[in-house]
Amino acid sequence: MTDRRRTLLIFALLYPLGAGAVAINAFFASLIAASVGTRVLTPLEACIAGLLLGVPATYAFACHVTKLIKRADAEDSLGTTEVVETSVEVAAAKGCSASTDCLKV
Repeated sequence: MTDRRRTLLIFALLYPLGAGAVAINAFFASLIAASVGTRVLTPLEACIAGLLLGVPATYAFACHVTKLIKRADAEDSLGTTEVVETSVEVAAAKGCSASTDCLKV
């Protein structure tokens, strides 16, 4: 699966959550802004704002998740167990036991 296709799939799955989160945040931001004299958004206006502003917010998050997946796949193909074995070997060379205190470098 290409990165673009993976990003769009993640976007499609997360958009309802992203739009809802933006709608709630827009509504609560309008409540806070009401303390300085602005009007409070109605729930319908907040939902419309969530639908519109949820697109770029969710797409940015989907791109971030895709990069994390790509990084995890790259680390997995490099063999992360070798890094752990190297840390244990370093601790053993220092004369430490297998406790986590000795693994601090």
